[in-house]
Amino acid sequence: MGRTGGGKVTEQLLGQLDEPHDLLALAHDAVIVRSAAGEITFWNRGAEETYGWSASEAIGAMTHDLLQTPPAAVAAVDASLRSHGAWEGELHHVCKDGSEVVVASRQVLREGSEGQHQAVLEINRDVTEARRAQDRLKQSEERFRLIVERVEDYAIFMLDVEGNVVSWNAGAQRMKGYTSDEICGQHFSRFYPPQDVQAGKPGEELRIAAAVGRVEDEGWRVRKDGSRFWATVVITALRDADGALRGFGKVTRDITERRQIEARLEYQARLLDYVNDAIVAADENLVLTAWNSGAERLYGWSADEVIGRSTVDVLRTELSDADREEALRVLNEGGEWRGEVIQRHKDGHRLYVEAATIILPHGPTRLVSVNRDVGDRRRSLVIEERGRIARDLHDSVSQALFSMTLQARALQLALERECHDPGGPVGEGITNIRQLTQGALAEMRALIFELRPGALAEEGLVAALRKHAAALEAKEGVAVTLSATSEELSLEPVVEENLYRLAQEALSNVVKHSGASSVQIRLDLSGGSVQDIELEIVDDGIGFDTGASHPGHLGLKTMSERAQGLGGTLDVRSAPGHGTTVRAFLPGRNRPPVHRGSTS
Repeated sequence: MGRTGGGKVTEQLLGQLDEPHDLLALAHDAVIVRSAAGEITFWNRGAEETYGWSASEAIGAMTHDLLQTPPAAVAAVDASLRSHGAWEGELHHVCKDGSEVVVASRQVLREGSEGQHQAVLEINRDVTEARRAQDRLKQSEERFRLIVERVEDYAIFMLDVEGNVVSWNAGAQRMKGYTSDEICGQHFSRFYPPQDVQAGKPGEELRIAAAVGRVEDEGWRVRKDGSRFWATVVITALRDADGALRGFGKVTRDITERRQIEARLEYQARLLDYVNDAIVAADENLVLTAWNSGAERLYGWSADEVIGRSTVDVLRTELSDADREEALRVLNEGGEWRGEVIQRHKDGHRLYVEAATIILPHGPTRLVSVNRDVGDRRRSLVIEERGRIARDLHDSVSQALFSMTLQARALQLALERECHDPGGPVGEGITNIRQLTQGALAEMRALIFELRPGALAEEGLVAALRKHAAALEAKEGVAVTLSATSEELSLEPVVEENLYRLAQEALSNVVKHSGASSVQIRLDLSGGSVQDIELEIVDDGIGFDTGASHPGHLGLKTMSERAQGLGGTLDVRSAPGHGTTVRAFLPGRNRPPVHRGSTS
């Protein structure tokens, strides 16, 4: 629609209104007409909504008195109206409810035909919220400016689109050494090491920031004096409302000290990983927070598997309630506790651990424990103690039994020389004594063999089986025979150990369950360079049904596991009334037999 058409519509609209005032009454702005003396003669609906007074209340009142216009503002308005016939600006008024309102006011003086002042037309728009928002924005900007200017821990400054410095705060001056006058207008690439400048890193960072909005970096930066510091940097692209790039904001933080601390901590952490001891840490709720490689080796768990889990679930420390309370008391009173505990490996087997635990007074980690596997030491102590007991038994009890055997035999010979009946009461008593001492001596030799460290490795499997058989025969009265490929054959230590234990278990079953009167043990090696090993134990006992259930008391599972652990098989054949045969077969052991030299 053109101007002509628009004018016709306006003329038609005005023609439909009873008075021109009707159009002003529809305006949302406050429209006020006052006389030359200041008395209100017109008050539209917009004025009612803005100030709260109805037209009937406002008409006839003095404008500046009703609205409590500040005197200085009244004087300025009157002066402008007299000299220019118009005034425009902001006024502070008071509403009917006592609240203050800020209005953008435009006032025009209407003069009579002879130039006398007739009336003033005043149009006021409520801009209170807009002014408050502007004030808040100004205050916020001022606070932000003060913060940026005064903060010293961060270098905060602006760059133009080319990368030249256009603002500079106190933190930037302290960190980089330049004053605002020295650096403003200079390109920010001077903060980068020469190799980074040559590689185009400064410009590349600006390109990335402009493309994606921001870029973060960490690396060396250069001060005015040429010294370097390690910094984290964030560059943010700044755009106006239309999206046009206006420059960049750059925030830099010196983290040299933190990096040095991190480097030291990393170095110490690597050292801890080389330590054989297990180092574990937990918070106040006993949740694991640290787990070094020593702990991984000792317990079998990786750090990823246990961090965040409870020490109770992972370590499964075995302590009585009394010992636990005592450990907590010592730890709480002195900040440190040392002692030996039993814990569990990932696979469930027991670990004998020497632990040294301390309390940390601050931080998320509250408990640190350095744990050492003392299982080998305990085993060494046990072996040493067993050796001592074996020596004591050999030097005392065994020698005494041997002497008693000799003395009993001497008494038998003396009776024979004096022609006494060896079957008489005295002779029979001496014979019983000799048999008892011989049996006890056989058992004692077997016990000493079991106790003495390295006995099996020193004497061999065949000798060990003969001693065990002799002890069994003497104690239980079961006739035991042993046949072997060689009296002095030698196998791998692990093979000899497991075959010996397997034979012990089988012979124990013979004594406990079979009621046998005789047992045959056979140990054969066959083949050439690849040796098959066969151990067989046959008894003439009552036998049993191999198809029936026999809960673990027969030890068959343990014997089978020993054979399988050596790559072999275990075969058990039996039937009620037909005895039992236990056969362990180890095929293809790739080793030639090793024969021990003769020992007296």
